[in-house]
Amino acid sequence: MSAETSLYAALTAAAGVVALIGDRVYPDKIPAQVALPAVTYLRSDTEYTPTLHGTILPGSTRAVMDVACVAATRGSAEAVADAVLLACLGATHMVTGRSMQHDPETDLYAVTLVVDVWE
Repeated sequence: MSAETSLYAALTAAAGVVALIGDRVYPDKIPAQVALPAVTYLRSDTEYTPTLHGTILPGSTRAVMDVACVAATRGSAEAVADAVLLACLGATHMVTGRSMQHDPETDLYAVTLVVDVWE
């Protein structure tokens, strides 16, 4: 299973995430005119761990995923990020970073989680 598929499954199956955003989980970017809050995810890096003989075994590749929780308010973005964090931990995906952004042009807030997913 790809990292993207695994992450999507974890987020859309988590009651806490679904309660806050419904099914608004998107790869790459949030489509225009979508109600907020919403979540988007994007693979930012892939680290292969080959064996001594150069073989890459299943489960030995680390995909680094950036998961952005976007909302109209900081509090809402933080609440969605907290729910996403719990969903990731429940799926044994490791959250390794968290940051807050504000876009002055759109006046939207985003909490971005950095999540390691092994595939």
